[in-house]
Amino acid sequence: WRLATLAPERVERLILVDSAGLPVGERALPLGWMLARVPVLNRIAEWALPRALVADGVAKAYGGPEQVTAELVDRHFELTLRAGNRRALIERLAQFEPGAAADRLARLRVPTLILWGGQDVMIPPAVGRELAARIAGSELVLFDDLAHLPHEQDPARTLVPVKDFLGLR
Repeated sequence: WRLATLAPERVERLILVDSAGLPVGERALPLGWMLARVPVLNRIAEWALPRALVADGVAKAYGGPEQVTAELVDRHFELTLRAGNRRALIERLAQFEPGAAADRLARLRVPTLILWGGQDVMIPPAVGRELAARIAGSELVLFDDLAHLPHEQDPARTLVPVKDFLGLR
């Protein structure tokens, strides 16, 4: 959404999925994300990221450990092993300032679909409702039984409103 506010000519439509950017107050961030914001520790994490930290992050993103399989953790862990991915995540988290550009949201004038997991503990559904209130003409679709990664948890169901929004059905 920041790109859409800074270069609106480059964005025709916008789909936000459990999107960050607004202040969210207290929330359950994965331990690995918190460590990535600590100088020196974040550089260590670039080279040595324990699988257990990834498992913690996946469990929080999926709404609890009962939602997570070893294969799912393996997939997310393997993504952290790809060249540049750890450094990119550390840089992103180090620069993240919730609310820093929130005043720009009122400038958005593109059709916007907002998808949100109703069980998201990382960025609560109230943030999705706030985004919808700030973005004129946006549509919020809340999946009550999904968490921070609704598109991973139930790809078929979350694709339905996306296809409708894009006029592909």
